[in-house]
Amino acid sequence: MNIQKRTFYDSQSINKKQYAQIQIQRHWIKRTKCRTKQFYDNVSNLLKPHLSFHSKMICLGTRNNHERDVFRKALSLDEISSCDIAPSSKANFVMDFNNLPAEWKNSWDIVYSNALDHAIDATTVFYHWLDIVVPNGYLILGFVPTGEDGKVSECDCNDFSTNSIEAFLDHNDQKVEVIEKDFTDYHHYFLRKK
Repeated sequence: MNIQKRTFYDSQSINKKQYAQIQIQRHWIKRTKCRTKQFYDNVSNLLKPHLSFHSKMICLGTRNNHERDVFRKALSLDEISSCDIAPSSKANFVMDFNNLPAEWKNSWDIVYSNALDHAIDATTVFYHWLDIVVPNGYLILGFVPTGEDGKVSECDCNDFSTNSIEAFLDHNDQKVEVIEKDFTDYHHYFLRKK
């Protein structure tokens, strides 16, 4: 079962260098776009009751550091970092989130992203991201579900429906528990790793 309705890439035969170049070009086009502070405050307010001060958080696919910086102001955590594929993002970690370092396994208390649509294969990357979350830690994902006419491209590689997301989360071999849903702006799912 897949979390996405469709994906653009065949994950077995993709040219990863070309994929990276396309994502970096897309980053350049959208590099100055920032979601509102209220967008991240909604996420922060739902997350706060579940946090301890000594938590470490990473934002994946951040485009620029606006997301990281808004979370830093809203949440009192030991560490909040950013990760993006584009060097011009000035993220704390410049790397492809499809292939994060093995030493990150079970190392982040909170992983946040609204960029799963840019993954080569959203389902594979979902489990890869879940691996970097500590047991009982949180994976928070934001989606813009599309209708039946949703399109995928080399930039926006996956599309999602509410049904595909919900069905996937209902049948994920009990690896996560949905602790909160918020459909204020995006469809945000707050997941606790078991």
